[in-house]
Amino acid sequence: MRQQSIQASPVADSVLEAQSELEAAGRAHAQYCLSLAEQAEPQLRRRGQVAWCQRLETEHDNLRVALRWLLDHEEHEPALRLAAALGYFWVLRGYCSEGWRWLDEALTPASGYPAPDAPPAIRSKALLGAGLLLVVTLWKGDFDRSKAMLEEALAFALQHHDRSGIAQALTYLGAGATAVGAGTESRRWFQEALPRCEELQDDYQMGEALGYFAYLPFMQGDYHESASLFSASKSRFEAVGELADTITVQIYLAVALHQLGDVGRAMRLLQEGLERSRDLQDRWLLSLGVEATLLFVADGADAAHRARFLGARCYPCSRSQILLSFLHVVPRLFPAFSFPPIPVV
Repeated sequence: MRQQSIQASPVADSVLEAQSELEAAGRAHAQYCLSLAEQAEPQLRRRGQVAWCQRLETEHDNLRVALRWLLDHEEHEPALRLAAALGYFWVLRGYCSEGWRWLDEALTPASGYPAPDAPPAIRSKALLGAGLLLVVTLWKGDFDRSKAMLEEALAFALQHHDRSGIAQALTYLGAGATAVGAGTESRRWFQEALPRCEELQDDYQMGEALGYFAYLPFMQGDYHESASLFSASKSRFEAVGELADTITVQIYLAVALHQLGDVGRAMRLLQEGLERSRDLQDRWLLSLGVEATLLFVADGADAAHRARFLGARCYPCSRSQILLSFLHVVPRLFPAFSFPPIPVV
C-alpha cells in the first residue's frame, strides 16, 4: 500500500509565518526596551536625570508592553532585568503602586516561586527597587514584606561586598521604619547607612540618605533637625547637578522652615520650587508643591498633615486639581505667579 505525503495547506503556512514574525517582532521590541532601560538606569542618579526621566516617560507605554510580553512568554531573566532597571524611574515619577506590581510579578512569576533564571545580582537589584516602592507606599502598604525584601538585598550586598547596595538597603530600611512610626529602629538604620554612604564619596547617594533621614524628625515634629538634614541633602544633590530630587527636598525644607517661623526664607524656597516644577511640567513635583502651598495657607502641620505631605508624590493630584490649585490657592501666597494651562506629564 502506497503512503501519501501530508502537506500543510498554504493558509496554515501563512499563519505559522505570521506567528513567527510576530514573535520575532515582540522579542526585538522587548530587547530594545531592555537596552534603553538599562542604559537609563545609572543616569537616574546623575546630572542627566531629568532628561532621562523624560525619555523614559515618553517610552513608558512601550516599556509596559515589553514587560507584559516578557512575562507572558515566561522570559523570566529579561523580565526581571527590565523591571529592576525601571524601579528607580517609577519611584522618581510617582508610579509607585504600578511599579510595585510589575516588580512583584517579575520577582515571583505565576508559579509562585522566585524567577528561576535570574542571577542573584539582578534579583538583589529588583528587591531593592521593590522594597523602596513598598516603602514609599507604606501609608497603605506592607512594612513586613518591604523589610524582608530589603533585608534579603542587604544580605546579598554584604556577602558580595557591594558597598552601594549595602548603603541603599540600609537607607531604605530606615525610610520604611520612619513610615510606620518606628523611630528608634529608623534612627539605628540611618546611623549605619550614613557612614556607608560617606565612604562611597557619592553625592547623590549621600543626598538620598540625608533626605530620607530628614523625614524622621519631620514626622516627629522636630523641625530644627529636619531642616538641617533637608538642607544638607539639598547641598549634596546640587553638587550633582540638575535633579528633580533637589526640588523635592527644597519643598520639604521650605515647610520645615515655615514651621520654625522663618517665613521669608520658606516662601522664597517654595516659590522657587514651584517655578522649577512648573518649568519641568512634572505632575509629581507639582503635587508636592500643591500640598506644601496648602500647608502654608493653613499655617500649620499636625501629624495627619505631615503624613499626607510625605505621601504627596506617591499619590499625585490630577492635572485638573493641580491647575485649580495654581489658579486659586498659589496666588494667595504668590500673586505674581503664573501657571499657563500647558500639558503636565
